Amino acid sequence: FSEERAKFYGAEITLALGYLHNQNVVYRDLKLENLLLDKDGHIKIADFGLCKEDMHYGASTKTFCGTPEYLAPEVLLDNDYGRSVDWWGLGVVMYEMMCGRLPFYSSDHEVLFELILQESVSFPARLSQPAQDILSRLLIKDPTSRLGGGVQDVLEVMAHLFFASVDWDRLITKDIQPPWKPDVVDEKDTKYVPDEFKDTSVELTPPDNEDNVNQIFDGPYFEQFSYHGSRQSLNSRVRVIASVTIFKRLMFTHECGWIMIQNNSRGCYMSSSFRYIEAGKDVYVRSRSRLCEMYRFIFI
Repeated sequence: FSEERAKFYGAEITLALGYLHNQNVVYRDLKLENLLLDKDGHIKIADFGLCKEDMHYGASTKTFCGTPEYLAPEVLLDNDYGRSVDWWGLGVVMYEMMCGRLPFYSSDHEVLFELILQESVSFPARLSQPAQDILSRLLIKDPTSRLGGGVQDVLEVMAHLFFASVDWDRLITKDIQPPWKPDVVDEKDTKYVPDEFKDTSVELTPPDNEDNVNQIFDGPYFEQFSYHGSRQSLNSRVRVIASVTIFKRLMFTHECGWIMIQNNSRGCYMSSSFRYIEAGKDVYVRSRSRLCEMYRFIFI
């Protein structure tokens, strides 16, 4: 994108994150895949599955969650972190918009994480100084020094020189014309949705009791899967989860608020809270021997 187009989208994302933070919610999963455009071309943030509530300024959490390429350094270091992780995410997506690539990337996740932790960000020479400055400050590895990391939060970001030409009052009321408008009839038009998704049927709805769980696992779809749980786990708060290999199994703790992964050779590791794990997404679990290990889970 041009800097002007990236500025418009970046400003709308900034307002959205600022609203969430004002509601004491940290988003934690900002990435291009979660950014949509409405019928008029305005940004919409989707997928709030990783949101954390009660995150006022100064509050912190330690849940290791998110998407690898967008994880902030403090998350990778297993430190307590706060709302500043969202401003790191803003830096990553705005970098993608203006540079056409991720600021840090490797197909090897361990290498990727080392890049995020150790490498300085570089920029194409064509980027203006204000653009380079805001990206540099959003991608500061120390969350307390990061743009938006102070008590002013969103106001720090809004006040940056890169956004000097933005009329925030008109932007929040959608009185500014977006740089591009989708060619759709109305908000229900699925023109831009790939046919593979429109043609997909809904199957295997979540079971409501243990007998139904066993029936599903006896079926052809999950013949190599294993499930270990109790009736206490199958309450309204818990969704049944299956491991994709028979060598690892899942156990619910007493409170049913966390998932313990049992690995036959290396003991137990504690993952993120189950309600933050998305179906079919990679989950990174801390271990003593490596930075992380990767598992994939499927909601059934």
